[in-house]
Amino acid sequence: MMVGSGVHAFIEKANEGNAEMLLRQIIDGLDVGTRTDWYDGDTLIDWKTTALYSVTMIKRNGLEAEKPEWVRQLDLMRGMLALSGKKDPRICAIATIAKDWRSAEAKKTRDYPAALELFPVQTL
Repeated sequence: MMVGSGVHAFIEKANEGNAEMLLRQIIDGLDVGTRTDWYDGDTLIDWKTTALYSVTMIKRNGLEAEKPEWVRQLDLMRGMLALSGKKDPRICAIATIAKDWRSAEAKKTRDYPAALELFPVQTL
């Protein structure tokens, strides 16, 4: 968890004008909220720190097959942007950072994933 929080703090600093945005709405009496990691009007990106194994499986089987909850979370963010009167992003993606990535392995293993991978998402 600390790795993920540290990465999010780093990303927030790098985002400058596209910093995290908290979105909240009351829907059918429920207080629903989400926080975007990157949204600039055209692009919505959710950053995930995860194990290298997860990245490998996503590359092999697809994001929807391996991490459908990440896709649904991006769908929620997109819907909350719309309810908040924000522009619908043209591009939605999940950016993964493999917390156990090793440069030595990357040099000697042909199919070794990159430390940072970007997976475009077709949202609902």
